[in-house]
Amino acid sequence: MKSLHTFVASALFLSVAAAAHAAEVNSVTYVDGSYLRGSTSLATTYSQPATYDFSAWRLNTGGSYGVSLNNSNWAVGTFLAIGNGGGITLQFDSAIYPVDGQKEFGIFTAQQVNNSNGSYVNGNMDAAILVSQNGTDWYTLTGQLVSNHLTYVAPTGENQKLNAPTVAYDYKNGVDARLAGSGSKVLSSFDIAEYYTPMPNDNLFNGDGIGTQRAALLNSSDPVAYYDVFGTSGGGNWFDISDCGLDSVNFIRINAIDCGGAGIRLSAVFSSFESTIAPIPEPASLSLLLIGGMGLLMRRRK
Repeated sequence: MKSLHTFVASALFLSVAAAAHAAEVNSVTYVDGSYLRGSTSLATTYSQPATYDFSAWRLNTGGSYGVSLNNSNWAVGTFLAIGNGGGITLQFDSAIYPVDGQKEFGIFTAQQVNNSNGSYVNGNMDAAILVSQNGTDWYTLTGQLVSNHLTYVAPTGENQKLNAPTVAYDYKNGVDARLAGSGSKVLSSFDIAEYYTPMPNDNLFNGDGIGTQRAALLNSSDPVAYYDVFGTSGGGNWFDISDCGLDSVNFIRINAIDCGGAGIRLSAVFSSFESTIAPIPEPASLSLLLIGGMGLLMRRRK
């Protein structure tokens, strides 16, 4: 009979292997009928949730324009528009689980930053983010039960910001991340960014960072400055489910609040690599499972 240590190691190996397979495909799909367009000035051609692919990691915005900090153009079909009063419900391909010290899922938007003054080209993007395990009972990220998730508006000051830009490649410095958006860089010279890895620090975009600091990053060739913000991540806006009160999350709801005329420009949603791994029972629990399994086997043999 295998030792408990061997059993635990085997379970861990299988879980990691499963996560490795799921890491690149555990995105989200649209929950039919859940989309509310809201008040947005963008053309209706951007708003086709039933046919939009939320699992696509978009490397360019049309032609030679790479998805980066400063893009000249996001083509039709590269994002979905959600205006004030609107929202959308999305379901993960497989459940995600809380990970100690990490944010578990990222919402990627078509935000852009002006390299001259660091302002947001597409205006502010604020949202109420809700999570659910069963698609019926909905909670805020801090564990508050919500009665109507379709119209929920977070109290003042509790909205979640979605202003961290998406970066399709590991640009390694701000200058390249800016020029790739204007077609001035050969995109094939960059490695694809890790879109399942949270940003190390989004404070520059979603915290108390100011325009001059963002502009400085876009005009800097210092790889250390870039790495401190993005690392090898694909950017995006990452959220922690540790305090929502659920053991796992299968659904998320994004409601646009306090956005400009264009609203939220939603590109994709991905979970982190680690959050796809289901928690392994404690050794004592494993022992009980093993004993129970042996008892069942003996009864079958009799």
